[in-house]
Parts: sequence; structure tokens; C-alpha cells
Amino acid sequence: MKILMLADPYEPHTIKWVDALTGRGLEVILFSFVCGNPQLYSRHEQVAFCDCGLSRAVVTNRDGHLSKLSYLRALPRLRKLIRQHQPDILHAHYASGYGFIGALTGFQPFVLSAWGSDVLYFPGLSFLHKGLIRFVLRKARKICSTSHYMVPAIESLGGTDPEVIPFGVDTGVFYREHQPVSREEVVLGSIKNLKPEYSIHTILQVYQRVRQMLPRHKMRLKLVGDGSQRGKLEQLARSLGVADEVEFMGHQPYQDIVRYHNMLDIYINLSEMESFGVSVLEASCCERPVVASDTGGLREVVSHGNTGYLVEPGNVEQAAQAVRELMLDPELRQRMGKNGRQWVNQRYSFSQSLDKMINIYKKVLQ
Repeated sequence: MKILMLADPYEPHTIKWVDALTGRGLEVILFSFVCGNPQLYSRHEQVAFCDCGLSRAVVTNRDGHLSKLSYLRALPRLRKLIRQHQPDILHAHYASGYGFIGALTGFQPFVLSAWGSDVLYFPGLSFLHKGLIRFVLRKARKICSTSHYMVPAIESLGGTDPEVIPFGVDTGVFYREHQPVSREEVVLGSIKNLKPEYSIHTILQVYQRVRQMLPRHKMRLKLVGDGSQRGKLEQLARSLGVADEVEFMGHQPYQDIVRYHNMLDIYINLSEMESFGVSVLEASCCERPVVASDTGGLREVVSHGNTGYLVEPGNVEQAAQAVRELMLDPELRQRMGKNGRQWVNQRYSFSQSLDKMINIYKKVLQ
């Protein structure tokens, strides 16, 4: 089976899909707007990489700017690629970019994977943006949704019978590493880009409140990720009086993320809205209890009271109480951590997602 995949070559999810599909014996041609780095792929010698040389600044701008019209430059190149490779399936990841250009080819069977903001945010920018997404969804023979939370949005835009295939976690990569020396301090942390929508400022406020509750406890906060809010967040940490206990660790390569999960005792995600929450599942897979906002797709990835706690978005006091409870009870942390790994194994392992995707491929070819 030959798959022509349209996706961002630097996205960890793209890399996981390509590596896994080739590992199952499928032939993959990866077409991207920008030039990728084949060395990021473990089976790069088995993948044909193609691109149309657009600027990465244009591609990573997801605010619906008119510069996105430059995507149309990719259409002749993509049609030529289809004639050259004669794929069995055209599969686009992210509806508002790669999905649009895939739909314009008219190729069938066309499979579309919606990731989140492409169907939750982009259509609300204007009637033109909404019309574009409706067009893409209408052209897809099969639509895949990252979460159950996204399904009503997809259906409201005219998408029919979307199938939920979550961003699964590779349980062979994400696991609890042995820690030979028990540390005295409790390490809290988050692994998210430092962008407004992820409410990292709330995590800092929660940390300060927990510090007030437990003044004699040794604790530390590690923030892994980078982004536009870093300067403001560093200033906020200083103004809250916790800067000496907060580490801004910057962007880290995805292959190293499991190591950073294992540096933490409690994982925190207090986003105001998320379509899914794969970082939460990665933490659970590493047997870390989580405290997350009770919103969007995060409700699907946390079993409240079992793998962690769901708290009201923006409620600093409620989140701080949840963190405090976990800090004071090491056995509770351990129990929730073990429950979390079992939760991922049962519902969100990447091998399950891969099986579902390959079954979809088989069905659309019937």
C-alpha cells in the first residue's frame, strides 16, 4: 500500500506516523510545504521526501493570514507527484493547510486528519475561512479526529462520520525511568510551548500559592518549552517571588522529552482550552500524576481521581489544593502514576492508533 502523506515534516506526530507506517511495511511519500530533515526519521531511507520550498514562517503562521494563499504554489508540484508515484491513498494532516491543497487535487481516496485549531479556531476567523474548511471536509472520503471533543465541531462544518484516532503515546519510549537516589524536593512541571493559550502564567500563580501553603517543603518548578511569552513569564516569576525556584528550560528535541517527564513528580497542564492533551498522556505513561484543566480534550485524557485531578480552568486555588494534596502524599502520587500508565495502555497507546489508521486505509480502498 502506497500512501502520499501531506504534513509538516517537523511535527513530532508526523514523524511518528511516517516511522510507524513504514515499520508496518507501507510505502510512504511525504509531501511538505517546506524542506524537511530526513535524519529526524528513523526509517528515512524508506521514505520519499518532497517539498515545494515555501518559507517556514508562512507555514507556521496559523492565524489565517492571506500569505497562506501561497500554498496554491504547491498544487502543480503535488499533482505532478501524484502522476509520478500513483499513490493508493492521499492523506492530509491538518485541514486548513495540507487538507486544503489535498482537496484541490481532486484525488480519491482522500483521507483527512483534523488536529484541533484547524476545525476549532480557523473557521471562526471569517465566512471565507469557514467556507474553506467546509470545502475540505466535503472532499474527504474519510475524516479522522484527534479527540471526541472535536467531533461536534467537525459535524457542524459538514463533516460526516468522523472517526476518532487520538495522538497515541509510544509506551515503549515513554516509561518511568529508575531513579536510584530519592530526592527530597518535589518537582512540579509542564512541557508546553510558552504561548498565551497554554496559560503558563496560571501555573506560576499556582506554584506561588502552593509555596504559601507549604512554606517548609522543598519544591521546584520546571517549565520545558519556549515561545512568545517567555520574557513576560520570567518577569512574572520574579514579581511572584519564586524566580529562584523556577527553571525555564527552553525548547527541547522531542526525542529528549521523555527524560524531562522523568524529572518531574507532578505534571501540570492548566490550558484554558485544548483539543486533546498528548503531553498529559505522555506524563501518565511515565507514571506521573497530573493536574489539568477540566476543559476540551483534556477531559478525555485524565481520569479524575484515578490518574490525576481535573480543576476549573483559571481557578488558582482549586489547582493549588490539588497539587498540595499530591505533594503531601507520595503514595497517592505513586498510585495515580501507575493508574496513569495503565490508562494509556488501555486507551491511548500509539499501536492502537496505528491499527485504527491502517484499518481506515483498507476500508477506503474497498
